[in-house]
Amino acid sequence: MKKIKQENGVTLVILVVMIIILLILASVGVTSWNQTIEYSAFNEFTAELQVMQSKVNELNQNKNTDIGTEISENQKNILDIAEIRNIIFKNKTDEEITKIKNGFRYCSKEWIKQNLELDSIKRDYLINVEKRYVISCTGFEYKNKTYYMSEQLENGQYNVEYNNKNSSTGSFEVITQKEENRWKVEISNIQYDGYVNNWQVKYKLSTNDFWQTSNELTFYVTEQGYYDIKVVHGDKIELETNKTLIGDLIADNVNKVVNEKKNAELLDENGNKIVVPAGFKIVSDDTTNNAQTVEQGIVVEDEKENQYVWIPCTTEESETKLQYKRTEWEVEDDNGTRASKDELTLENSICSDDDIANGLTTERKKEIVEQVKKEKLSISKYGGYYIGRYEVGNKDNTAVIKAEQEPYTDIVWYQAYELAKGIGGGKGATTYLCSSYAWDTAINFIQNTGTENYATTRDGFNENWLDKEVKDSSGKIIKELNTSRILKTGNTTMKCNIFDMGGNACEFTTEITPSTSDAEILRGGGFYNPFASGYRFDTGLEYKGNEGTARATLFLK
Repeated sequence: MKKIKQENGVTLVILVVMIIILLILASVGVTSWNQTIEYSAFNEFTAELQVMQSKVNELNQNKNTDIGTEISENQKNILDIAEIRNIIFKNKTDEEITKIKNGFRYCSKEWIKQNLELDSIKRDYLINVEKRYVISCTGFEYKNKTYYMSEQLENGQYNVEYNNKNSSTGSFEVITQKEENRWKVEISNIQYDGYVNNWQVKYKLSTNDFWQTSNELTFYVTEQGYYDIKVVHGDKIELETNKTLIGDLIADNVNKVVNEKKNAELLDENGNKIVVPAGFKIVSDDTTNNAQTVEQGIVVEDEKENQYVWIPCTTEESETKLQYKRTEWEVEDDNGTRASKDELTLENSICSDDDIANGLTTERKKEIVEQVKKEKLSISKYGGYYIGRYEVGNKDNTAVIKAEQEPYTDIVWYQAYELAKGIGGGKGATTYLCSSYAWDTAINFIQNTGTENYATTRDGFNENWLDKEVKDSSGKIIKELNTSRILKTGNTTMKCNIFDMGGNACEFTTEITPSTSDAEILRGGGFYNPFASGYRFDTGLEYKGNEGTARATLFLK
């Protein structure tokens, strides 16, 4: 039998198997290609969200909420989509939800390109600048989930991968630098035992409740104060909070003019604010106990070397801040008159002929009302005022506020009023005769910072009263017990760098009671009158003696 020759080739079965394999490979390739395209599109979407979030953070920092247009009812329905609602309305009351909704604005991609200069944006957005919410109107579906906000992404970030997810151990440094009217804040030297390629920074003023977010390690702030700063990665990693003082510091601006042209805001090491008038300097040396904190009593000095002490306060009701207000301690009540009168109630008072003859004119009475109103406006704006460090002194018949001067005595009330006004505060401030509001607030400041009961007692205080001896700073007796004589300014013991609100000379104020026999109210005691600093007593406007003087105040314009 003839043998059949075997041919080399592919059988039908093998051919079928090969075709099946090729089809499988093709299918896998197409799927992989589709996934790559889908992943790329998702990355583009998340990148766009990141760009929009950064821009909205910037708008928030600049308090620019006037964007886009009012949202329509259909657009409001987007806010009720479950994925969105569960983020922006979580744990909110109905009132809070309404407020959040009303804060959204519609920004089309055309508006964004034209007004925010973001040419890469391809979608329309709903934006709440105050809450920093950025919502895509259409969203993006990826792996059976629709994304609208960056908060939906892994850990609130932008598709960031990291290891060691459960660890929060780490540290960082904060570098600040002033740039014109704002401060650049830079996070550096992040130490973390793991790999994170995209951090967020959360920050807020320590006195605030609301955290702001920066998706960059460099951001800007415009307000001075202590900031709580933390570096985070979503809600899984939060490095230790850093408390940083940001602003212009008192310690860097002592014994020199702070700003020749305008009032300058500074902070002490505790974050407390002062405002230095234009052309003034801070005095920090042996004469002020090197004071550089508000509690110690910050002393400022004008170009003529007149000195004042900063009194921080507020005109609003507050449980934590000193309020600018009148306080009655002991009040003289005799001869049918009570030695107390709120200057703001003088508007309807009538000045008698005797008042006018002794300098309490209707014009001056109106000026006093306006003065106290201006004082309150100044405090509302700047958060404090200045009180003369010393009683007004007489240097060659010129009113000064300096040490080692004879107090300006042998004057009547209206002369004290004009002398204090005439000292002047330069470009950035105004001087007045001390009001009842300014006197009482200063006494409360002294008491709140360690000198207890200063308003109501003389016990334990080294001031010039008849029945007290007075010692200088070295302990030497400079006025003997039961000796009645006035001392030069600055020779007793200061409280928060303020001298003699209790003794040495009684002081005229703007507190007056027109059309009464004793229309002038004086404060404190003197070298003969044994009264504490909070005491009020009255006398006639014609009073002129060697125990009556003035104290000036300085209010920022």
